[in-house]
Amino acid sequence: MTGRPGGAGPKPLPGGLDLPVLDDAACKGHDPAPWFPRTGQSPEAGKALCGACPAQARCLDWALAKGELLGIWGGTTPDERAEILRQRRDAGQGAVA
Repeated sequence: MTGRPGGAGPKPLPGGLDLPVLDDAACKGHDPAPWFPRTGQSPEAGKALCGACPAQARCLDWALAKGELLGIWGGTTPDERAEILRQRRDAGQGAVA
């Protein structure tokens, strides 16, 4: 998610994120803006783009394992990932399935 097609180079990501290597990710090479909505903006555009991505499950697993607090990962918001982690802890499954 670091580059813009036809752009003048990569657009920086928030907080110098340590990105996973997911070669088949639908977001690869695209402007990261839909996956990092500004305060008050809807996350739905980023979530929709994740919907048909072949790397969605691996992306979500990565974000859960890293405890990623920013952006849309695997089609989930930070609050949704926190809820998944709570449910897994409550079920005794740990952070990653």
